[in-house]
Amino acid sequence: VDALARSQHLDEAQSIIENYEKTNERLVVMWMPLLSACRTYKQDKKAKEIYDKINDMKNISNRYLASVNVLMGNTYASVGKYYKAESVRWKMAHENIRKIPGMTWIEIDGVSHSFYAHDTSHPKSNEIYNELGKLQQDLIDYGHRFDFSLISRRVKIEYGETPLSVIMGHSEKLAIAYGLISTKENEPLLLAKNLRICPDCHTATKLISKIRQREINIRDANRFHKFKNGQCSCNDFF
Repeated sequence: VDALARSQHLDEAQSIIENYEKTNERLVVMWMPLLSACRTYKQDKKAKEIYDKINDMKNISNRYLASVNVLMGNTYASVGKYYKAESVRWKMAHENIRKIPGMTWIEIDGVSHSFYAHDTSHPKSNEIYNELGKLQQDLIDYGHRFDFSLISRRVKIEYGETPLSVIMGHSEKLAIAYGLISTKENEPLLLAKNLRICPDCHTATKLISKIRQREINIRDANRFHKFKNGQCSCNDFF
């Protein structure tokens, strides 16, 4: 299923799942790669079909429900249907489907350092945010198009937030910034994330690997990503 979904053979992948379900119980893990492919290839109608099938299932854990809804919302946002993306987010809030807070770890000299989004608890927080500002300018200079549609909460303008500060404050970017100031030039970075990597962070990390000439390895909840020279080993399928 995963191989077919990656190669954009979505109907064939779905056929395999449906044949399996003729004699077996429906499993959400079989539908997730297909739903992810729908987001990658911007197939929102197919995604909605899969989304409805998954929602018909019983006894799905909150973790999977959150992942499914986030993927559906991101798929709508990727094709410009922001009102539908917002309706998915409203559904999550109304049904108390809680997204697990994202956390990224980076290992430096055998010591693990963890970051949440907009984390300021690290002893080197000032240096980290200074480096984050440099990365932000690098990304802007190299033409990165920040995907603000991924912001799933209200931007707190009254506290000085902007859409750019919200998306730059993701845990992945904070961990990368810390890695860059804590290691030698050309030393690979090794990170792990408890959830699927954010699409904007994925695109940004590809660019950072090229700008800074750093290999950046990230193990997220689904895949291992090796970023090098502006490319990722997952071929943008995650």
